[in-house]
Amino acid sequence: MTGTDRAVSDTLAFTLVFTIIITSVGFTGVYGVEAVEDISDSAQANTAERSMTSFARGVGAVRDNRAPQHVQRLELSGDRLQTADAEIRIEIGYEDDSYTNETVPVESFVRRTDSGTRFIYTAGATFRSQPNGEVVTGTPALRCGSDTAHVSLVRINGQVSQSSDGPVTVRANAQNRESITPLSPDKGVKNVSVNVRNTRHTDAWERLFESELPRWNGGNGRYTCDGIDRAVVHNTTVGIAVN
Repeated sequence: MTGTDRAVSDTLAFTLVFTIIITSVGFTGVYGVEAVEDISDSAQANTAERSMTSFARGVGAVRDNRAPQHVQRLELSGDRLQTADAEIRIEIGYEDDSYTNETVPVESFVRRTDSGTRFIYTAGATFRSQPNGEVVTGTPALRCGSDTAHVSLVRINGQVSQSSDGPVTVRANAQNRESITPLSPDKGVKNVSVNVRNTRHTDAWERLFESELPRWNGGNGRYTCDGIDRAVVHNTTVGIAVN
């Protein structure tokens, strides 16, 4: 091999190695950054989900009169907190074939991430909502017993629409506790139905009833506890403020 041939060979080898390096850096830059972003989004979503679970637990303590208020510090990192309209209809049927009903404006408290994932608290239930569907992450206080139905609703009171790159403080306190008084006494009850068609998340509620609350029978957003003789239905209004 002549010196000229060796020079050409070295040049080709250098060019090949340089091309491989550049290509590798390019692939790493494109796919590596995407992978890092996916990991970051997943971590942020998991943090948001844990924060909503903690919020539900704290509001549950306020609802059950185990705590005067719930105070929670959230690192939003660009996420948005907001409230949205939602209502649940309670229907009570009696042995004399009379019935009463009341529609409760429970509202929803929502945390939305930059990727579009939403974490929703409404009436004690929590959901994770993504473009490909919704997942139940927490169950409300609805019990269908052998002779008594217990329904404990929570109404969120307060207008919230706030995003932040840093921390915020969420405060929730009980403003009112009331029994949803039927037109007839709570004795002689035949059934209680929970209608969630106007919650904005009917599909998630349906999955919740079918997977977590199997004693409530029904479908199409309306579920009934039958074979009882007493109903206890409460609604706690919880004021919420973010600053």
